[in-house]
Amino acid sequence: MRNFWLFATIIGTLLPYYFFYNQIVSSDFEWGNLLNLIFPTYAATGFVVDLLITSFIFWIYISKKVNKSLFIQIVALNLAIGLSAALPYYLFKTTKKAI
Repeated sequence: MRNFWLFATIIGTLLPYYFFYNQIVSSDFEWGNLLNLIFPTYAATGFVVDLLITSFIFWIYISKKVNKSLFIQIVALNLAIGLSAALPYYLFKTTKKAI
């Protein structure tokens, strides 16, 4: 199962960055316009808010489950990439190795 979580972490890292990269190279990307790109409609805003709330709840949950070093790694991964990488990374790090 650990191999699956590692694979999911890699996919959860590559796919979001693929779309971010394509957005940056396909248009005149400006950091000031980032919020307009993230929140173009109420539906998109709903997805983003849902993801932010889920990430925050995930941080609260893992804060009592892992040591401080791993907690910082997971939160940094969540902020830099997203929950699609942070959650499987947490599962990879906390799943016991098969004997």
